[in-house]
Amino acid sequence: MTANTPPDGSPQGWSLNELLQGFRADWRFLTILPGAKTSEASASELDIRSFPVVGGILGAIGAAIYLFANMFGLPAIVCALLAMAGYIASSGLLHEDGLGDIADSLGGQTQERRLEILHDSRIGTFGVAALLLGFLLRLATLTALGSVSPVLAAVALLGAGAFSRAAMGLLARALPNAREDGLSATLLETPPNSALAVAALLGILPGVILLGMKAVVLAILLGGALLAGLSFWAKRQLGGRTGDVLGASQIFAETGFLLAACLVFATT
Repeated sequence: MTANTPPDGSPQGWSLNELLQGFRADWRFLTILPGAKTSEASASELDIRSFPVVGGILGAIGAAIYLFANMFGLPAIVCALLAMAGYIASSGLLHEDGLGDIADSLGGQTQERRLEILHDSRIGTFGVAALLLGFLLRLATLTALGSVSPVLAAVALLGAGAFSRAAMGLLARALPNAREDGLSATLLETPPNSALAVAALLGILPGVILLGMKAVVLAILLGGALLAGLSFWAKRQLGGRTGDVLGASQIFAETGFLLAACLVFATT
């Protein structure tokens, strides 16, 4: 059963009620905020079309924290740290869990062993290092943007939230499932073209409006390069996508977006 296929097996439609149903399911899955209690019953209702909407809301929460902290005259790095902490916590560290597991799987010598490591809830040295580096890189970019303008840092985080959630659907389309069970197989099966088109549009629209086309085009290039590398590795080493691969793809795309914003607005 696919993320864009409800229990009766028919494709999700375009009525307001169906779109809201998909949004509510995505909200429950992607966040731990009020109303976000994940359940198996809602898993089949996930709709990639509203992934970037949820991501944009989470980014807006981080942006609000950044601007609120800035009102008290806190340094840019402190504002960025508080914003990133609130932003990541709002998702329940869902994507960080994927990145950590992917990094730990690098120690596996066979495809079977790597998939086994991904299934293990424990985190190893590789996972800790990847999480630390990933967080510090995003923190550094947000700090650099905030040094130019607090508003710039805030809108960049909002745009990154939407952009990166849309990227998850693109990777779901590009890769086959690595195994029959697991998150990727049951929650986010291959999305149809129409859903991907809507998700892509909603993913880039906030960035275009808030940062301009140049930053978004560069974000697509950088984020695309990072996702292409992840996709190549996943296909070669795992046999396709898993839930952890899709989770890590959000952080890869987000990093690409923030790096692009830095290159456009914060270079000296």
